[in-house]
Amino acid sequence: MSVMVERFMKHQRGETIVEVLLSVVMLAAVISGSYYIANRSSRLGQQSIERAEAVKLLETQIEYIRWARGNDVALWNQIEARSPGTAGSFCLLPPVGDPTGIPAVEPTGPSTRCGQSGNSARYNVAVYVCPTSPICSSSIDGTFGLAATWEGIGEAVDQQAEIITRVR
Repeated sequence: MSVMVERFMKHQRGETIVEVLLSVVMLAAVISGSYYIANRSSRLGQQSIERAEAVKLLETQIEYIRWARGNDVALWNQIEARSPGTAGSFCLLPPVGDPTGIPAVEPTGPSTRCGQSGNSARYNVAVYVCPTSPICSSSIDGTFGLAATWEGIGEAVDQQAEIITRVR
C-alpha cells in the first residue's frame, strides 16, 4: 500500500505559496477597486443632493422677489433701496412661525436667519442687487445675483451654487 501512496503523491500537484499569494493580491485589488467605485458613487450622489437643495433655496428667494415685485410695493421698495452702492447682501424670509406670511428683508450674515436656511443650518444664502454682486456685473434694472454656500460632506473647500436672474 505504501508503494501506491508514493506513486499517487508523485503525480499530485498542490498550489505553491507564490500562486496563493498572487491570487490573494489579485482579490485584494478587485475588492479595493470595487470599494473605491462605490465610495465615489456615494459621494457624487450626496453632492448632487446638496446642490439640488441649495438651488431650491435660491429658487425660493427668486419666488419671494417675484412675489414682492407684483404684490407688495413696500417690500419691493425695501429691495430696491438695496440698489447698487448699498451695503452687502440680503435674503427674504417669511416671518418666524408663519411660512405663508409676507417675507421680510433681512441682511445676510452668520448670525441671521439667512445663514441658517436649509437642512441643519448648513446653507448660507445671499441675494445681491446687480452690479454690486460678486457674481454678476449686469447693470440692467431688476437683475439679481443669488448665491448659496455650504460645507460639502467630505469636501475640503466650501461648495457654491449661483443663479443670476432678472425680475420684471
